[in-house]
Amino acid sequence: MKFVSANKIETNTVELKFLIAKDTFDAEVTKVFNQKKSKITIQGFRPGKAPRKMIEKMYGEFVFFE
Repeated sequence: MKFVSANKIETNTVELKFLIAKDTFDAEVTKVFNQKKSKITIQGFRPGKAPRKMIEKMYGEFVFFE
């Protein structure tokens, strides 16, 4: 991970920009998916058995980024 910049937007708000290698980022997203998948239910699938693409389609592409 490499720090790029910091921009002060408001009094208590700062925007930080980082560069992260794609393979590192994908590994962390997969790790979060494996932790959260048992708590996500989608009709037609047993709890914890829904495919990642289906979860991302229903809840948004960025569901595992938080």
